[in-house]
Amino acid sequence: MLRSLLKTSACSSLTSLINVVKRPFKSNGVHYAAGTVITDPAAIRLFRTKVNEGKIVEVDEHNIDRVSEYLLHKRGVDAKDRLDEALTIVTAEELAYIEDVDRTAQKEAEAKAKADAEAKAKEEAEKKTEAPKASETKKPSTAPKTS
Repeated sequence: MLRSLLKTSACSSLTSLINVVKRPFKSNGVHYAAGTVITDPAAIRLFRTKVNEGKIVEVDEHNIDRVSEYLLHKRGVDAKDRLDEALTIVTAEELAYIEDVDRTAQKEAEAKAKADAEAKAKEEAEKKTEAPKASETKKPSTAPKTS
């Protein structure tokens, strides 16, 4: 359901990525088995190197089936449910963030509209007060002065 919301909303350009262990490895004394979803990449030493070596793969909604099939056939790990759940959590977080941004933008637009309306009302009030002052000023007479 959340994926369908993401596809139909304006945020469809966002891609949610999760990192999954494709081949087992050990880092900082911790063993990462195939199919493990990595929640904190900073805990893994030389993380980008592990991604470039193919030990860690970035999974999104487009390649989730391919990665889960690979893990099932090559490593014997059924990770389809875990990957779906992790990806759903990420997309839910993105939706919450987008809704928060939309609410903030709406509040800013309302505040700007209110400020514009107040400025317009103030300008009209100044015009009304200036109009009588202009009529009260004396015009110089055109009659010749007699001395």
